[in-house]
Amino acid sequence: ARAHMLRAMTVAIAVASTTARAATTTTTPRVLPHYTAAARRCTASQGACSARTLVRSAANGDSSSSSSYEVYPVIGDGRCLFRSIAVGRALAEIGERAEEIQEVIEADVLRAAAVDELLERREDTEWFIEGDFEQYCARMQAPSTWGGEPEILMLTHVLASPISVFMEVSGELKSIGVYGEEYAESGQYDNLAVLFHGAGHYEALRLI
Repeated sequence: ARAHMLRAMTVAIAVASTTARAATTTTTPRVLPHYTAAARRCTASQGACSARTLVRSAANGDSSSSSSYEVYPVIGDGRCLFRSIAVGRALAEIGERAEEIQEVIEADVLRAAAVDELLERREDTEWFIEGDFEQYCARMQAPSTWGGEPEILMLTHVLASPISVFMEVSGELKSIGVYGEEYAESGQYDNLAVLFHGAGHYEALRLI
């Protein structure tokens, strides 16, 4: 637990560092393919496509301030973070999930872009990567490697949009971090969010 806390603190410092740097530079979002109506109709099993709609209680317990959120299940095959972001993009662009194969392709495109961003920002990112930087990037290129906080941070630059991370704690949705806040006013996407389950697993999240 202590190691996890130290890592979280290290990444938090890195987020602040890269945010400050971004404030003085111009970031151009990478050109990624957009979803079209033809990409609709998720064809995976019903359980993998359907969202769980849940009530999100207000932090102060005021039921009048409560809202809802949807959790879109994502398989834990190593792509979960990137696929969750792909789901978020599809929901923003076409209003629903894309076909399973399209999500997988998009996840791999996002992974490659995140690794490229890490390499391009090596001067700012190498110090908070555990172990050898080049080996880390090489491992991260494999589809079975789970992404985490460094990749979330890089994806905010790839998409020029903030990404919020939440956890469900005792039945309530808790924010554990917002990455890429420098894009809050000009981001391509509003409310890109993922749900972190621990042990490296993420699912797509839509706040309603």
